[in-house]
Amino acid sequence: MRQTAIEKMADDGVVIDPATEKAALSIIPRVSGFACRVHDSPTLKEQFNKLVDATDSLDGTTQQLAR
Repeated sequence: MRQTAIEKMADDGVVIDPATEKAALSIIPRVSGFACRVHDSPTLKEQFNKLVDATDSLDGTTQQLAR
């Protein structure tokens, strides 16, 4: 899966150096855990949804954090 993502990024003109890749891979579990906590908490999820709805500059139609 990781290699597929890297290849897709390269196809889109995004190339990262090994140090950046290492840094990104080190924070992914933390970001995933944060997304789970937001979605599992009714209070945080409601606040997140309000922020998404109020932000006009977001591109796309995604309304939730990827886990």
